[in-house]
Amino acid sequence: MQLLEFFRSRRGGELAGIVIVAVGISFAAAIVTYHPTDSSAFYTSTDTQIHNAIGYYGATLAWIFVSFFGFASLIFPAVLLVIGWNRFWGRDLEFFHTKLIGFLIVSLALPPLFDLAIGNVWLRGSLILSGGYLGQEINRAVTGNLNTSGAVIAIVTALLIGILLATRISLAAVFLALHQKLLALGRAISLYWARISERRRKDKQKEAIVRKHLEKAEQPRLRLVSGGQAIPPVDDGQAGLPVLHGPVVREVAGRGRFQIRKVTKADLRKAAEALSQQETPNPFELYAAPVIPSGSEGPGREGPRSAPHPPRSLAPAQDDTEFEDPLWEKTPQPKPQIPRPAARPQKQPRREVKLTHDLLPPVNLLAEGPKQDLINDEVHKKYLEIGHLIEERCREFAVEGEITAYHPGPVVTTFEFKPSAGVKYAKVVNLGDDLALALKAESIRIERISGSSTVGIEVPNKKRELITLRDIIDTETFNASSSFLTLALGKDIHGEPMVTDLARMPHLLVAGATGAGKSVGLNSMIVSLLYKALPRNLRMLMIDPKMVELKMYEDIPHLLHPIVTDPKLASNALIWAVQEMENRYRCLAEVGVRNIDQYNALLKDPEAHRRAKRLAPEDDTPTPEQMQYIVIIIDEFADLMMIAPKDVEDSVTRLAQKARAVGIHLIVATQRPSVDVITGVIKANFPSRISYQVASKIDSRTILDTQGSEKLLGNGDMLFLPPGTARIRRIHGAYVSEKEIVQIVDFVKKNQGEPKFLEEITKMTEEKSAVDGIEYLDDPKYDDAVRVVLTTGQASASYLQRRLKLGYSRAARLIEIMEANGIVGPSQGSKPRDILIRADDYPPASGQI
Repeated sequence: MQLLEFFRSRRGGELAGIVIVAVGISFAAAIVTYHPTDSSAFYTSTDTQIHNAIGYYGATLAWIFVSFFGFASLIFPAVLLVIGWNRFWGRDLEFFHTKLIGFLIVSLALPPLFDLAIGNVWLRGSLILSGGYLGQEINRAVTGNLNTSGAVIAIVTALLIGILLATRISLAAVFLALHQKLLALGRAISLYWARISERRRKDKQKEAIVRKHLEKAEQPRLRLVSGGQAIPPVDDGQAGLPVLHGPVVREVAGRGRFQIRKVTKADLRKAAEALSQQETPNPFELYAAPVIPSGSEGPGREGPRSAPHPPRSLAPAQDDTEFEDPLWEKTPQPKPQIPRPAARPQKQPRREVKLTHDLLPPVNLLAEGPKQDLINDEVHKKYLEIGHLIEERCREFAVEGEITAYHPGPVVTTFEFKPSAGVKYAKVVNLGDDLALALKAESIRIERISGSSTVGIEVPNKKRELITLRDIIDTETFNASSSFLTLALGKDIHGEPMVTDLARMPHLLVAGATGAGKSVGLNSMIVSLLYKALPRNLRMLMIDPKMVELKMYEDIPHLLHPIVTDPKLASNALIWAVQEMENRYRCLAEVGVRNIDQYNALLKDPEAHRRAKRLAPEDDTPTPEQMQYIVIIIDEFADLMMIAPKDVEDSVTRLAQKARAVGIHLIVATQRPSVDVITGVIKANFPSRISYQVASKIDSRTILDTQGSEKLLGNGDMLFLPPGTARIRRIHGAYVSEKEIVQIVDFVKKNQGEPKFLEEITKMTEEKSAVDGIEYLDDPKYDDAVRVVLTTGQASASYLQRRLKLGYSRAARLIEIMEANGIVGPSQGSKPRDILIRADDYPPASGQI
């Protein structure tokens, strides 16, 4: 008995585990090193040498198992190793009889499968049966009755059944994982091929540009003038002379960034020295050479590299610092020679249908955006003229500086303005309205460029590019995000797709005037969530006081509750969300994890979950389901604050403070960003915010703590404050039409099931008190407040506020709940309330009635 108790103890289990593992390793070594010519108890060989690693006994054991089971005999030491390992760590073997039956089925199905697939094989000079005598006999019997095809089906079926019984492997999970891996491999191959194709296209485009400019090098070139008169071109037969060019625009580091430089007098001196060394020097003629892309060589490149400069029309000056812009020849009129194919690379090849999951909507449900126009020489010339005009207008107001680069974008073009020494940044910012007047623009936004010594002047384009939601969702940036809460916002000012993760925010506050694009932006966020998450991963709670903005998403399977349109019921929905948050925190505390991701990862291992909850082995408590993310979407927050400001603010504040760890996130939108709607407490708990065009600087400061939203262009133009930074980014929102939303919603309803509404949210609307709509809330101070009222006879909020050190709102709420529960009477104006029960009638330790 003592020996049995010892082996049941922890140390005894470790000892037994070590012994079983050692036996399993020896068993495996004996089978792996099996040699048909080794002498054993059942076979006498003329060769006296034993090749088996375990010796004579190993050769005997290997002969028995290999002769009967063939190669399938390796499963026996494998089972011993698994049993020994679990015994060492003190893990009980659950469902022993089921696993034993499964092991027997596998041990009987593998030998005939080996015999059927391989047959006889040569092993170390001898012919052996790959499935052993047992596999040969079973295969002969099954094949004789079912033929070869039927035998394969029967044996494989038996093998799969045995694996399911003997292990915890789920074949469905294996097939699903394999399916996802194949999809990921297909996406990787398609992206790799797209990158190669794009690289080849760019290389061909660059070669064409270089070839075009080399051909132009043989044509009459641009010339400098002397005394304001154009000098006719002179052909002296010297094509290799070092020459200069007027305005130079070249692409530098950074996508879609073009740099502008000036031709200095030092460059002219170098060119003059080179000309003086020729046989027939002419100091009055300086030829202008075409621009050659950086890093390329060609004819006429022996001289010094020409320096870029902005496009001005000036004669040679006496200033030693720099030579102003040359005049262009009028006959013939050359085109500006700017070696740029386009401001921004073309979009990657679009896919017709590309699913990240079988049940997620395909991308072809969204409409494609229009193709981007290539930026040719004429467009570059217009950009240079705008830059020159900005410099002139700044100079009129004593703000010296120069345009060094520009970034063409889908909606605005950003010009980098470098102020001269001694010019304050504030003086440049104050020129926004004057520049808008000079450029005939709707509005101009001026902002410092992070990490640069230049100021960004954002000028609206004459022709605005339409950014569709497909342009964002059908990109590598969106597809590479693994978060279920990925939001597609739009494109930044340089045309890059902007995608963010709601889980990192963790809540989003959206504000904007009517018609600024707030509703379309909210639809884009909801649709991007539908493209990323299934109902088993994400649930939504939508609150729409307008009754029409979110009606298109009615009855989608992601909804926890029908869309709430009554502001009074919306308060109850938020209270339910607070209670759900508290329940989730209790679940996390029970297993000792800190967030929803750790909790869901723990549930994937039922044994680890049972150990974390300290459940007894005989406890058959089932493993709970994984937590789903919950996104609460409020379309018009101002309307809720008008109906029930205190309850709504308290619930939203509590959710914003604590709900992140348990996977509950808020998207709150309003068209009235005033301080009575977006209070200081709410704004402090929403670090990530989006502001569309607003009416005044005050509204901009209310939502973003800085001005700038009043200068936006509308139609989805927004300022985004990302999580973890104080730098505001300008984004042009993506457009999704109602027709596209209806198609996506129909697809989701058809392929992702029916909605499963939670009745608890509906019941909360029925648990309202008949007195002024007071909810029965659990307040830990309620019992103390009742005892204070009953013992002192004073039922007033101010008295409870002093005695219990509460806020006035909470104390008044406690008095109202007492009135609803029949403890105190109604208010009588200046007279004190009547106390309806005695102190002896109230239980000494009781919760809320």
